[in-house]
Amino acid sequence: MQLDVSGKTHIMLKYSWEGIHMSCYLHNLKDILNEAGVDITAENRKQIDRAIHDIVETTYKDCPGTWKQVKQNLAASEAEKREFVKKLKAALT
Repeated sequence: MQLDVSGKTHIMLKYSWEGIHMSCYLHNLKDILNEAGVDITAENRKQIDRAIHDIVETTYKDCPGTWKQVKQNLAASEAEKREFVKKLKAALT
């Protein structure tokens, strides 16, 4: 799907995990979401997406920028990964 915004064409990528459409990076976080005790559903996927954007301090709907920050956070150290999971749990409970 393509979306024309201010004269620029953006390609909107949609991924599906167990029939649930999600942003371009959520499908890559299945293990992290499981570790955080988060079950992604059609009803909560936007809440999860917004929480992750807030955690990594990126603009909502900036999928590539958010995924870049998430990867950096998770790859930095085991402590950073644990902190990310902790923040995700707190944001969604």
